[in-house]
Amino acid sequence: MISEPNKFIKKYGGSALVVFAVLLLWEIIARTHHQILALVWNLFTLPKPVPDWTFLSSPFAVVRSLPSELLSGSLLFAFWGTVYHCLLAFIIAAAVGLLLSRLLLMSLQTQRAILPLLNALSGIPPVTLFPLLLVAFKLGSGSVVTLAVFGAVVSVALISYDAQVKLTRDFGLMISKLGYSKIGRWLWELSLASNGLFTAAREGIRWSLILSVVGEMHGSVAGGIGAYVDSGRLNQNYALVYVGIISCALLSLFLKIALDAVATMLHKIVKGLLLSPEINFRAA
Repeated sequence: MISEPNKFIKKYGGSALVVFAVLLLWEIIARTHHQILALVWNLFTLPKPVPDWTFLSSPFAVVRSLPSELLSGSLLFAFWGTVYHCLLAFIIAAAVGLLLSRLLLMSLQTQRAILPLLNALSGIPPVTLFPLLLVAFKLGSGSVVTLAVFGAVVSVALISYDAQVKLTRDFGLMISKLGYSKIGRWLWELSLASNGLFTAAREGIRWSLILSVVGEMHGSVAGGIGAYVDSGRLNQNYALVYVGIISCALLSLFLKIALDAVATMLHKIVKGLLLSPEINFRAA
């Protein structure tokens, strides 16, 4: 029988070794890139000057900068700025996207009017609209949130529409014939559509985070990971750039885990209600 520590090593040991190898290689290259580049340029007689890769801040320098950044509050201020922009954009995009998906389901006329527009907008890279948003909303949070909303709302609308359109009238009639009440039918529909709806939510929150950070980089926003990273770049303090990148990755991971936890909890609640012997969702 395999002991618990051995199970842990077997499960995560390979990943830990890969991460350690990448960090070690990064540290070596960061410390020796001047010599490596000079050797390559001389060996292949490439045109001078030899590039200076000072942006390759070492992992040790990144870790060393963390305590001072946390104690000064600048990293937390940037982190919460991005959380605010991302969640505000996601809430607005989710509300508008779900409304648009319901409008698409109302009639063939609304579908013909709205669906081609959404498909056309989905092909436009949202960042190309940022200069126009800066003119409309000036520099600041308004342009950042609007950019993130635009990028997220199209994905939310199209994916949630696709999830709901799979619940055809035939399915509704089938559930009705089984004798479920209106609430019972709604719970069944929610249970079956939840995977698609949460896929729409994941796409929405992903676009909200990406575009919030992009907007913060170029929108002269006081707080936000994007502004934090851009400040590190301008001051040539590349360790702070990597701190910002890592913070953004951790925020993305946290939002994904939180959304997955909500999806799992909702699925269990709906399933428990439908299968509960104490609650009758059959029509009287």
